[in-house]
Amino acid sequence: MYDSIHPWVQSPVLEIGSGIGNISSCLLEEHTDVSLSEFDQTYINTLQKRFQGHPGLKAIMELDLVHPDFDTWYHPLLGRYNSLVATNVLEHICQDEEAIVNALKLLKPGGHFVMLVPAIPALYNRLDSHLGHCRRYRMKEIVSKFRGQNGSIQSVSYFNKTGTLAWLVSGTLLNSKYIKPWQVNLFDKMVPFSKYLETILPLKFGLSILVVFRK
Repeated sequence: MYDSIHPWVQSPVLEIGSGIGNISSCLLEEHTDVSLSEFDQTYINTLQKRFQGHPGLKAIMELDLVHPDFDTWYHPLLGRYNSLVATNVLEHICQDEEAIVNALKLLKPGGHFVMLVPAIPALYNRLDSHLGHCRRYRMKEIVSKFRGQNGSIQSVSYFNKTGTLAWLVSGTLLNSKYIKPWQVNLFDKMVPFSKYLETILPLKFGLSILVVFRK
């Protein structure tokens, strides 16, 4: 995932919805001005324990993209960042258009908003529900969310074509609400093969959609 987004990332960078810090660790390896953010205090505590004192870390903060007084509450952050990174975040926010509008306020002119969201509404299943996903997206739908904003879509593409079958089997056919550890381990071992298939399969679908917007 990080291989797909890192060409668009430039410091200072803000990661939106850092979770337990998997992508954060990659950002901190390559950049010297990285801010991490979360809405959930439990995740904020985890991020602090994991990364506090890291030389590339600028801040760990609470961030609510649909705060009713966003401009005032987050005024010091407006126009501060060259890059925003949000992987598997927007689907958790029911007011997704409002979240995009507010996120773009944090970008400098010329900055990039790099976003990964789950694709194909027909794939929505028990896994999505258990993870708190409000939706999965069609490509035209996620692109339309940026309509009317100052800037332009630089890139939009499907990501993780091979993962669609695993998601369908686990969450739909087997009706599972958890991704089991052995499934994660198997997927990790298949990453080199999956990355190769991504380059040769001319299939217009994927488990996720990667969007890059330039302000």
